[in-house]
Amino acid sequence: MARRPLSQPADLRLTDLQAYQSQRVAHEGVTATTVNRVLNYVLTALREQADAGVPADAAIFRLRPLPEPHRLPRYLPDSDCQRLQTFVQTRLDSPDPLIRLENACFLVLAHTGLRASECVYLQVGDLDLPGRRLVVRQGQGRKDRVVYLSDLAVQALTRYLGPIPRPRALVDPPQRSSPALRVAGQQNDRSRFGGRRG
Repeated sequence: MARRPLSQPADLRLTDLQAYQSQRVAHEGVTATTVNRVLNYVLTALREQADAGVPADAAIFRLRPLPEPHRLPRYLPDSDCQRLQTFVQTRLDSPDPLIRLENACFLVLAHTGLRASECVYLQVGDLDLPGRRLVVRQGQGRKDRVVYLSDLAVQALTRYLGPIPRPRALVDPPQRSSPALRVAGQQNDRSRFGGRRG
């Protein structure tokens, strides 16, 4: 599009947009996703202009977007996962109840493969800490399942729950939107596709 001057939308041709696609991807190393997004903005503006009565080449709307690779979620390398787990372990004795909650949820997510939503809706009655397991109620496929806990996850849960009787929910509703729980859930989603859980 930068190769020749354009004075009005009608001057733009399908071949101009195809040349733009080729130039950006092949010669400038721009991703297909970015090129498609830019051209989507251009086509949207041209459609709005055409709807308002400004002439435009009808063939331009037949532009095919570039194929985009199917992307799996990114995951943390094992070394980063280990560093994160080591950091959480240094906080296990924290007196702050929110930090203890984040530790427990992170370790449950990282060591069991639970989804973040399954973790935050656990009930205290779903936990069997002496048996090192928990029950996920109405999980994927609306089925209950038993998940086994690592020693470290049991330790974090025990420290979070403490001797004080807790309400039925493991995570109180105001704490469900904690930024740390969102990060832990995202890490769990990523590790499910590309890394190992420890």
